[in-house]
Amino acid sequence: MRFLWFLLMLTSLTFGQTFEVKDQHGILVVTIGKVKLFRHSDYFKEDIPELEATITNMSGQDLHTVPLDVTIHLKDGTTTDFQIRVTGICSVCDFRTETTFNVTHTFSKPWAYTPETLESIEFSLPNSFL
Repeated sequence: MRFLWFLLMLTSLTFGQTFEVKDQHGILVVTIGKVKLFRHSDYFKEDIPELEATITNMSGQDLHTVPLDVTIHLKDGTTTDFQIRVTGICSVCDFRTETTFNVTHTFSKPWAYTPETLESIEFSLPNSFL
């Protein structure tokens, strides 16, 4: 069972809200804050899709990696799905409890979404996450 957290798009493309992502037992695993969905590109001369966020381990234990499913909902009813992985600062390091990492996910053209087509964003843990 997936626990889903939605944020409905109002007028801002940067969110001050903190998302809580819980496991299948309702235990808090990570919080996600400072979510930004676009950045301005001088090259393209427009705002382009790029997910930036800070993710904090709130599970109470060190984790090696945390996969997060991200779903971008568009106004036409379609979705763009991808996964981001939060790992320690090296491949053998843990994502220590209460530490925060910045994550970024970039997109290629054609853009997955635009400011005009974006409706909401959803974060969840995959079913396989124990």
